[in-house]
Amino acid sequence: MNKVIYFASDTPLPWQEIEGILSQVYPGTWLRHWLDKKTIVLTIDASFLNVLPSFLSVIHESMTLNLSTLITFKEDALGAWAIAWLRDHRVLTMTTMGDFLFQQLRLTQSPFVSFVQTWIHELDRDLRLTARAYLHHNLKVTHAANALFLHRNTFQYRLQKFMSMTGMDLKDFDQAFFFKLADQL
Repeated sequence: MNKVIYFASDTPLPWQEIEGILSQVYPGTWLRHWLDKKTIVLTIDASFLNVLPSFLSVIHESMTLNLSTLITFKEDALGAWAIAWLRDHRVLTMTTMGDFLFQQLRLTQSPFVSFVQTWIHELDRDLRLTARAYLHHNLKVTHAANALFLHRNTFQYRLQKFMSMTGMDLKDFDQAFFFKLADQL
């Protein structure tokens, strides 16, 4: 499975030097093209994510680049907009598209976002932790209960209580996504 990685700098990118470093840390193949003189789009196998931190470390040590990095699953206008925003705001870290979108939602000062933040944080902390663990462990009750050091029956009781208090069925993708989004705000 391929990933798309955007690299952007506030100065033109020296691709030959970057390509040399990339060849040293990653033996696989990749496709690249330029969005502009300061932004490269790299399509590469997902296994590259294992060496991406060391690649970025070598880039930062050997070159004086202020580099923004965005990881996503496809190249599109949203990715181009996001990497330009990261570059223009000098966000010099590696981030995923999902994390970037959550950050943008947090920056929004809408009444709805404020309402959701209040609503989710008024829930009992243990119930929120239960729902988080359930989603994190792919709806597997035993794994989630073990992660929270709870008996399986206690975990199921808390999960039922969460569902009855919120009206959410976390087995439903849309409702699980809404909880995950609301919990991240």
